[in-house]
This record gives sequence, C-alpha cells and structure tokens, in this order.
Amino acid sequence: MAWQTGYVDAVEGFGGTVEVRDYPHDDHFSLPQSCVGDARAWLNKLRG
Repeated sequence: MAWQTGYVDAVEGFGGTVEVRDYPHDDHFSLPQSCVGDARAWLNKLRG
C-alpha cells in the first residue's frame, strides 16, 4: 500500500528504523491471526 510505504520512508528519513513483514491474505484493518506470534514476541520484548 502506498500510504504504508510512505510512513516507512518518512520514519527512515528521520533516521528511524522500520521492520516490514508481509502476511499474505490478511488485511491491514485488523490484527491478522497470522501475525499474532510476531506481535506477542515484539510486545514481550518491550516489557523487558
């Protein structure tokens, strides 16, 4: 999606980093079932 790549470009332009993953057959309007494991791992990493 063009707006998503625009956000990535903007963040990287400010010196940030973005990890991009593709979850085929899932829409971007909800938390797809296929990314629950990745999301949980990321949140747990933030918790320390």
